Parts: sequence; structure tokens; C-alpha cells
Amino acid sequence: MSILGLRASYDRLQEALRGALGAKPLGVILFGSMVYMGRGRDLDLLVIVERMEGPPMKRSEDENSVSREIFKGLGMWADVHIFDLEEFKENLAPWNLPLRPSSGL
Repeated sequence: MSILGLRASYDRLQEALRGALGAKPLGVILFGSMVYMGRGRDLDLLVIVERMEGPPMKRSEDENSVSREIFKGLGMWADVHIFDLEEFKENLAPWNLPLRPSSGL
């Protein structure tokens, strides 16, 4: 799928995210091979939501749910990473690795 094809599929992607998360995300960032090479086997997505609640396992379940919804909607696998707004802001600091407080790293 080309970048232009992805843009045309944006509404379906938003619908898949709403179906899995129950709300519209604040932002979705596409990264990886689709961005740098214009093609790839999967989508690499960073999804930013207002707030994440619940234990870390819940987030993993949400990420898997979004991946399944995207596959149903677009026919492509997705590697989804969900961050809440505060975590995203923390990770904008220079030289800061995108680690979650619960990652233990």
C-alpha cells in the first residue's frame, strides 16, 4: 500500500481505532517502513490518547485490539503503541527513549 493509499484509508483507520478504544484518539503517528520506503508489510502506529487507565496488561490488550480492528478494516497488520498525552510529552525530551513507566527499563 502506498502512502497515498494510506491517506485514502485514513477514515477506515480512525473507525478501527474508535472501535477498539471507544474514543477518538488525539493523534496517530505513522512511522517505519511505510514512511521511509513508501511500502511495507505492516503499519507502525503511535496512538496518542487523552488518558490511559488500568493496569499495563490492559494497554497491551488495547494495542492488540486496535491491531485486529485495523486488520479487519484495512487488511494490513499493524504494530500499535498507545501512549497517553502525558507519556507522549515526557518522551519528547531530547535523547529520551520512548519507554513507559511500567516497562521496568
